[in-house]
Amino acid sequence: MKVFSSEYTFDYSWEEVSTANWRKYCPWNDKSTHVISVDTLSREVDPATGILRTERLITCNQSAPAWVVSVLGGANISHVYETSYVSPANKRVT
Repeated sequence: MKVFSSEYTFDYSWEEVSTANWRKYCPWNDKSTHVISVDTLSREVDPATGILRTERLITCNQSAPAWVVSVLGGANISHVYETSYVSPANKRVT
């Protein structure tokens, strides 16, 4: 089930964009302190296209307002499933 998708064209070099994609959730990124862990579930390169497909499970601590939790229930911990495609030939990350 796809709930969210976004696309943006960055005015930076391919090297900067592709590196930033892998570093967005890491210990040295002080802007994503809500991220508890990032687990790589699978990673494979399509031999025909050279496209790298990666599946990751991102665990976050995102507390909802107390009134929302009291009405809807829930927990502070959430999981995000991310699939990304990196095409070095086309210099595109999706």
